[in-house]
Amino acid sequence: MLPQVIQALEESRSALLFTNTRSQTEIWFQAILDAKPEGKGLIEIHHGSLDREVRDAVEQGIKTGKLRAVVCTPAWI
Repeated sequence: MLPQVIQALEESRSALLFTNTRSQTEIWFQAILDAKPEGKGLIEIHHGSLDREVRDAVEQGIKTGKLRAVVCTPAWI
C-alpha cells in the first residue's frame, strides 16, 4: 500500500496517517522517507514514547503548516 499512501500524502495539503502501534508508526515513517527522501523535514512521527518536547514540536508543525504529514498512533486524538 506504500504507493497509494504516498500518493494520498502528496495530494493533500496536510495529513495524519494513523497506525495501530508505535512499531507500525516507526515502520511506515521510515518506509515513506525511504521511498521519498525529499519528504525529510515535511513529514514527522508522533507517538507516546517520544519526549514531550518532540511531540509538542510535531503538533505545532502540523498546526502551522510547517509539516505536510505526521505518522502517528491513535493516542494523538
